[in-house]
Amino acid sequence: MAKIILNGEIGFEITLANIMGAVKLYPNETIDFHVTSFGGSVVEGLKIYEYLQGKTNINVIFDGICASACTFCFLSLPKENLKAFDDTQFYMHWARFFYFIEDKNSKELVEDAQELEKWDKVIKDIYLKHLNITEAELNTIMIPEAYINNIAAMGFGLISETITHENIVDKFKMPNFNEISLKIAAYLPKPINNNNNKQKEKMENLENEVKEQKSILNKILDFLTPKIKALLISTEEGSDIEFQGDVLEVGTSVKSDTADGTYTLMYEDKKWKVTILEKKVTEIVEVVEEPTQRNEEVEALKAKITELESQLQAQNTMKAELAKNNEVIAKLAKLHSINKKPDGSYDFNSKGLKNEMTTSDKIKEVRTARENRNK
Repeated sequence: MAKIILNGEIGFEITLANIMGAVKLYPNETIDFHVTSFGGSVVEGLKIYEYLQGKTNINVIFDGICASACTFCFLSLPKENLKAFDDTQFYMHWARFFYFIEDKNSKELVEDAQELEKWDKVIKDIYLKHLNITEAELNTIMIPEAYINNIAAMGFGLISETITHENIVDKFKMPNFNEISLKIAAYLPKPINNNNNKQKEKMENLENEVKEQKSILNKILDFLTPKIKALLISTEEGSDIEFQGDVLEVGTSVKSDTADGTYTLMYEDKKWKVTILEKKVTEIVEVVEEPTQRNEEVEALKAKITELESQLQAQNTMKAELAKNNEVIAKLAKLHSINKKPDGSYDFNSKGLKNEMTTSDKIKEVRTARENRNK
């Protein structure tokens, strides 16, 4: 039986290549991996999960801490092959991105959130497949991101057994680990990077420095930004009221010498009726004024329409009179053409004129008869 320590971050010190190297080194033996990890890369954890499916000769003993990706990447092993020391703590949470000094706009952050939701679904499906837990129970662990002990881990099905350190003190010898690590390195596609911790430390220092600079900048901006402590507004009633704060609303306090009452004032380009009672604003009502100017314009338009209608009626009357005149002119023109002699004189005994005269004489006779009766 081979015993190998896997201690570190998944994706850095603990990788699929490390595990594959150990399996190739001990193809015919049972391998006990003693794992201590705060988690790491979800992608690397899923690769380990896929690789370990169907491997019955691999045992995992969690030692001290198993957090984040460490809690799911070994679940594809048979449950009886998963154990933990009695002082081991487990820590589970949903997927997250770690930002150091990378700038992100809102669109990029939304895209990141959508990608995290996809990873969350993958992780959730693994937990629900292998653990004795419902989705609701899983959320009670994942959302608050609380640590659970080995007893709870056994209840959920993360492990099948807890063991004590005393049980393996004589069986497991630490010095063998260096020799095993050197042999495993031969199977890796590239040398193990021993500078990862230093690089992470540098990034953490940079991140802390950026946070400190942002804090200083915010303090400077806060100092330079003018702060409105009161609003001084003139009213139509002739008084100036000082309102405390930079917003006029119900509950705003006013200066102590302001009398109770209702005031009319302009605020944010609108007219308001503001009621003050016991040095506080108790009511604010917007004043909607009648559009007097518009009414005047409407009345002016109505008068113009009346005037135009009168002009139109007068024009129609003139047209009717003009039509009558044209009719008379046409008749006269006809008589003129009939009675005119070649020498330019007129024949007053012509039939047309005679008829006209006869009619006129009859009218005169009727009028004369009426006058005589009335005498």
